[in-house]
Amino acid sequence: MRRNEVNNAVAILLLTPLLWVDIRLGVLLIVPLLYNFWDLGPHLSLANTISVIRVILLFVTFYLITSGYAIWVFVIVSSVNIIILDVLDGWIARKREDTSVAGAFIDMETDSLQVYLTSVILLQFIGYWLIIPAVLRYVYVILIKGFENVSVQSSTMTKLIGSTSSSVLVFSLLLLGKYPVYVTIIDGIITILLLYSFSSSYFRVRSVNS
Repeated sequence: MRRNEVNNAVAILLLTPLLWVDIRLGVLLIVPLLYNFWDLGPHLSLANTISVIRVILLFVTFYLITSGYAIWVFVIVSSVNIIILDVLDGWIARKREDTSVAGAFIDMETDSLQVYLTSVILLQFIGYWLIIPAVLRYVYVILIKGFENVSVQSSTMTKLIGSTSSSVLVFSLLLLGKYPVYVTIIDGIITILLLYSFSSSYFRVRSVNS
Protein backbone atom coordinates (compact mmCIF):
# COMPACT_ATOMS: atom_id res chain seq x y z
CA MET A 1 0.00 0.00 0.00
CA ARG A 2 3.02 2.30 0.18
CA ARG A 3 2.71 3.43 -3.46
CA ASN A 4 -1.02 4.14 -3.00
CA GLU A 5 -0.33 6.18 0.12
CA VAL A 6 2.10 8.42 -1.77
CA ASN A 7 -0.29 8.72 -4.73
CA ASN A 8 -3.09 9.79 -2.42
CA ALA A 9 -0.86 12.39 -0.79
CA VAL A 10 0.21 13.84 -4.15
CA ALA A 11 -3.38 13.90 -5.44
CA ILE A 12 -4.76 15.70 -2.40
CA LEU A 13 -1.95 18.27 -2.33
CA LEU A 14 -2.44 18.99 -6.04
CA LEU A 15 -6.19 19.42 -5.59
CA THR A 16 -5.91 21.60 -2.48
CA PRO A 17 -5.56 24.89 -4.47
CA LEU A 18 -9.06 24.20 -5.86
CA LEU A 19 -10.37 24.81 -2.36
CA TRP A 20 -9.83 28.55 -2.90
CA VAL A 21 -11.97 28.41 -6.08
CA ASP A 22 -14.74 26.01 -5.02
CA ILE A 23 -14.47 24.02 -1.81
CA ARG A 24 -16.99 21.34 -2.76
CA LEU A 25 -15.53 20.85 -6.24
CA GLY A 26 -12.00 20.51 -4.86
CA VAL A 27 -13.00 17.93 -2.28
CA LEU A 28 -15.39 15.95 -4.50
CA LEU A 29 -12.67 15.55 -7.14
CA ILE A 30 -10.58 13.72 -4.55
CA VAL A 31 -13.13 10.88 -4.34
CA PRO A 32 -12.51 9.16 -7.71
CA LEU A 33 -8.75 9.59 -7.28
CA LEU A 34 -8.81 7.86 -3.90
CA TYR A 35 -10.98 5.09 -5.34
CA ASN A 36 -8.42 4.40 -8.07
CA PHE A 37 -5.43 4.59 -5.76
CA TRP A 38 -6.85 2.31 -3.07
CA ASP A 39 -7.17 -0.68 -5.44
CA LEU A 40 -8.94 -2.64 -2.69
CA GLY A 41 -10.23 -5.56 -4.75
CA PRO A 42 -10.00 -8.73 -2.65
CA HIS A 43 -9.14 -6.69 0.46
CA LEU A 44 -12.74 -5.45 0.85
CA SER A 45 -13.67 -7.47 3.94
CA LEU A 46 -16.51 -6.57 6.33
CA ALA A 47 -14.21 -4.45 8.52
CA ASN A 48 -12.76 -2.67 5.50
CA THR A 49 -16.26 -2.10 4.10
CA ILE A 50 -17.14 -0.25 7.32
CA SER A 51 -13.97 1.83 6.85
CA VAL A 52 -15.07 2.72 3.30
CA ILE A 53 -18.49 3.72 4.69
CA ARG A 54 -16.62 6.04 7.08
CA VAL A 55 -15.00 7.75 4.08
CA ILE A 56 -18.34 8.13 2.29
CA LEU A 57 -19.88 9.63 5.44
CA LEU A 58 -17.03 12.11 5.62
CA PHE A 59 -17.69 13.47 2.16
CA VAL A 60 -21.49 13.46 2.61
CA THR A 61 -21.32 15.48 5.83
CA PHE A 62 -18.75 17.84 4.34
CA TYR A 63 -21.03 18.45 1.33
CA LEU A 64 -23.99 19.11 3.63
CA ILE A 65 -22.20 21.65 5.79
CA THR A 66 -20.79 23.53 2.79
CA SER A 67 -24.34 23.58 1.36
CA GLY A 68 -25.65 25.52 4.35
CA TYR A 69 -26.65 22.86 6.85
CA ALA A 70 -25.95 23.43 10.54
CA ILE A 71 -22.47 22.73 11.90
CA TRP A 72 -23.91 20.40 14.55
CA VAL A 73 -24.94 18.00 11.73
CA PHE A 74 -21.28 17.65 10.77
CA VAL A 75 -20.19 17.33 14.39
CA ILE A 76 -22.71 14.59 15.23
CA VAL A 77 -22.09 12.50 12.12
CA SER A 78 -18.35 12.98 12.39
CA SER A 79 -18.46 11.92 16.04
CA VAL A 80 -20.29 8.72 15.07
CA ASN A 81 -17.71 8.26 12.34
CA ILE A 82 -14.70 8.79 14.59
CA ILE A 83 -15.88 7.01 17.72
CA ILE A 84 -18.45 4.32 16.85
CA LEU A 85 -17.52 3.18 13.34
CA ASP A 86 -13.78 3.42 13.97
CA VAL A 87 -14.08 1.22 17.06
CA LEU A 88 -16.50 -1.13 15.29
CA ASP A 89 -14.32 -1.85 12.25
CA GLY A 90 -11.29 -2.47 14.49
CA TRP A 91 -13.30 -4.80 16.76
CA ILE A 92 -14.69 -6.75 13.79
CA ALA A 93 -11.24 -7.08 12.22
CA ARG A 94 -9.80 -8.52 15.45
CA LYS A 95 -12.84 -10.71 16.17
CA ARG A 96 -12.78 -12.26 12.69
CA GLU A 97 -8.97 -12.32 12.64
CA ASP A 98 -9.21 -10.21 9.52
CA THR A 99 -6.62 -7.51 10.20
CA SER A 100 -4.71 -6.48 7.10
CA VAL A 101 -2.34 -3.90 5.67
CA ALA A 102 -5.21 -2.67 3.47
CA GLY A 103 -7.43 -2.15 6.51
CA ALA A 104 -4.77 -0.23 8.40
CA PHE A 105 -4.17 1.88 5.28
CA ILE A 106 -7.86 2.77 4.90
CA ASP A 107 -8.13 3.66 8.60
CA MET A 108 -5.10 5.92 8.37
CA GLU A 109 -6.40 7.63 5.23
CA THR A 110 -9.84 8.10 6.78
CA ASP A 111 -8.42 9.73 9.92
CA SER A 112 -6.25 11.99 7.77
CA LEU A 113 -9.23 12.99 5.62
CA GLN A 114 -11.21 13.80 8.77
CA VAL A 115 -8.49 16.23 9.85
CA TYR A 116 -8.25 17.60 6.30
CA LEU A 117 -11.98 18.26 5.85
CA THR A 118 -12.50 19.64 9.37
CA SER A 119 -9.54 22.01 8.91
CA VAL A 120 -10.97 23.16 5.58
CA ILE A 121 -14.27 24.04 7.28
CA LEU A 122 -12.52 25.82 10.16
CA LEU A 123 -10.18 27.87 7.98
CA GLN A 124 -13.17 29.71 6.52
CA PHE A 125 -13.95 31.10 9.99
CA ILE A 126 -10.59 31.15 11.79
CA GLY A 127 -7.92 31.75 9.16
CA TYR A 128 -6.09 30.23 6.23
CA TRP A 129 -3.25 29.05 8.49
CA LEU A 130 -5.46 26.02 9.22
CA ILE A 131 -4.35 24.63 5.88
CA ILE A 132 -1.25 23.54 7.85
CA PRO A 133 -2.92 20.75 9.87
CA ALA A 134 -4.96 19.87 6.77
CA VAL A 135 -1.95 18.97 4.61
CA LEU A 136 0.71 18.04 7.20
CA ARG A 137 0.28 14.29 6.95
CA TYR A 138 0.37 14.36 3.13
CA VAL A 139 3.53 16.46 3.11
CA TYR A 140 5.07 14.00 5.58
CA VAL A 141 4.22 11.00 3.35
CA ILE A 142 5.92 12.64 0.37
CA LEU A 143 8.99 13.65 2.40
CA ILE A 144 9.64 10.05 3.54
CA LYS A 145 8.97 8.64 0.07
CA GLY A 146 12.65 8.13 -0.69
CA PHE A 147 13.51 6.24 2.51
CA GLU A 148 13.73 2.47 2.37
CA ASN A 149 12.61 1.78 5.94
CA VAL A 150 9.64 3.92 6.98
CA SER A 151 8.16 1.57 9.61
CA VAL A 152 9.42 3.10 12.83
CA GLN A 153 7.88 2.81 16.28
CA SER A 154 5.84 5.89 17.15
CA SER A 155 6.30 7.41 20.59
CA THR A 156 3.43 7.46 23.08
CA MET A 157 3.13 11.21 22.61
CA THR A 158 2.79 11.04 18.81
CA LYS A 159 0.21 8.24 19.10
CA LEU A 160 -1.79 10.33 21.56
CA ILE A 161 -1.64 13.39 19.32
CA GLY A 162 -2.69 11.34 16.31
CA SER A 163 -5.62 9.72 18.09
CA THR A 164 -7.06 12.91 19.62
CA SER A 165 -6.35 15.70 17.11
CA SER A 166 -9.22 14.78 14.79
CA SER A 167 -11.77 14.63 17.62
CA VAL A 168 -10.62 17.93 19.15
CA LEU A 169 -10.82 19.72 15.78
CA VAL A 170 -14.34 18.38 15.20
CA PHE A 171 -15.62 19.36 18.65
CA SER A 172 -14.02 22.81 18.39
CA LEU A 173 -16.58 23.51 15.66
CA LEU A 174 -19.26 23.63 18.36
CA LEU A 175 -17.57 26.68 19.91
CA LEU A 176 -17.41 28.67 16.67
CA GLY A 177 -20.59 30.71 17.21
CA LYS A 178 -19.96 32.05 20.73
CA TYR A 179 -16.26 31.46 21.39
CA PRO A 180 -14.22 31.95 18.18
CA VAL A 181 -11.19 33.07 20.22
CA TYR A 182 -11.17 29.78 22.12
CA VAL A 183 -11.46 27.89 18.83
CA THR A 184 -8.43 29.75 17.50
CA ILE A 185 -6.44 28.88 20.63
CA ILE A 186 -7.50 25.21 20.60
CA ASP A 187 -6.82 24.75 16.90
CA GLY A 188 -3.51 26.60 17.24
CA ILE A 189 -2.42 24.17 19.95
CA ILE A 190 -3.50 21.18 17.82
CA THR A 191 -1.54 22.57 14.87
CA ILE A 192 1.61 22.96 16.98
CA LEU A 193 1.21 19.43 18.37
CA LEU A 194 0.73 17.99 14.88
CA LEU A 195 3.81 19.86 13.66
CA TYR A 196 5.76 18.35 16.55
CA SER A 197 4.34 14.87 15.89
CA PHE A 198 5.12 14.76 12.18
CA SER A 199 8.52 16.45 12.46
CA SER A 200 9.64 14.04 15.20
CA SER A 201 8.39 11.09 13.14
CA TYR A 202 10.25 12.39 10.09
CA PHE A 203 13.54 12.72 11.98
CA ARG A 204 13.05 9.25 13.46
CA VAL A 205 12.63 7.77 10.00
CA ARG A 206 15.60 9.77 8.77
CA SER A 207 17.85 8.53 11.62
CA VAL A 208 16.85 4.90 11.02
CA ASN A 209 17.82 5.22 7.35
CA SER A 210 21.06 7.20 7.83
